Amino acid sequence: MNIRSSYVATAAVLLLASATAIASPVYTISTLNFVPWGINDAGQITGSYGSLGAVVQTGAVENIVGNFPGGTEATGLSINTSGHITGEGYTTQSINAPLHAFVWTGGALQDLGTLGGTYSSGRGINDAGIVVGVSSTAGDGAQHAFSWASGTMTDLGTLPGDGLSAAYGINNAGVIVGYSQKTFPDASHAVIWDGGTISDLGVGQAKAIDDSGRVAGVSNGNVTLWSAGVTHDLGSLGGGGAAIWDINNLGQIVGSTLVAGGSGRHAIISDGISLVDLNALIDPTLGWVLTDADVINDSGVIAGQGTFNGKDAWFLLTPGSEVPEPGTLTLVCAALLPFACRRIRFRKK
Repeated sequence: MNIRSSYVATAAVLLLASATAIASPVYTISTLNFVPWGINDAGQITGSYGSLGAVVQTGAVENIVGNFPGGTEATGLSINTSGHITGEGYTTQSINAPLHAFVWTGGALQDLGTLGGTYSSGRGINDAGIVVGVSSTAGDGAQHAFSWASGTMTDLGTLPGDGLSAAYGINNAGVIVGYSQKTFPDASHAVIWDGGTISDLGVGQAKAIDDSGRVAGVSNGNVTLWSAGVTHDLGSLGGGGAAIWDINNLGQIVGSTLVAGGSGRHAIISDGISLVDLNALIDPTLGWVLTDADVINDSGVIAGQGTFNGKDAWFLLTPGSEVPEPGTLTLVCAALLPFACRRIRFRKK
């Protein structure tokens, strides 16, 4: 067998293996009745039931957590192992009602207050019950990242010279991630707060962190992983516009990107090497288009948003078998590259 034939044979085997793995659905899909924004390792999901307030689903049972007394439209945005929830809700039902962060541990929502302004939102909660998020400062002059524990809200500040910041996630070591920005619309920088010290990860926004310290987010429109001091640009599905929301302790990242050719936004999963369109991992005959994967737990269960038979819907994906490694696609490309280069050189002659 000559070298060229060897390339073709190797590529064909890899393509067949990859196609076979992806052709068979590896997730079963079910419908949720609410927008999902948080999931824990017990499979409890939190989100919003609109005017009815925040919700938590345990198995097939939905429990309406509700609103602030006299308020409306509370939304659960993160849930820890104990089932405690943080999020945001309107404190009254008036048109200009302030939006405040809350924590729920059973019973009524607890208002976490603000950093002196009228707005706050709880974005993440770890197993110790520490909440992180964003709040307006006195006079609503700026928005800063905060952490909250045992009844006290702390301003996490910004990078030197910046005026804005927000915190999105916290791991069980208490390391916090988010962004810092001079002012809108200046470029934001992904940051980590660790032990009271803020560190700059570079242009972008950090959205989630796992317990080993791997950070997932977005930079220059692409899915980005910051790990062990190295920035990994994971790209997109060809259209840029990445939105990343979560990472689990296996290093699996979920979110969405625009698809090449202007065909909309698709939900993605990444192993930290490359990306896979989640639509390739479900039965294509079911009528679903998965547009955004919002959360993932350590069992690989994913919740998100999409359309079902052309109508907006919310989904839950449960792994039915091992998900094909996104890196397999990289291996296929590597096998094809030498042959592609030989073809290009041949055509130029």
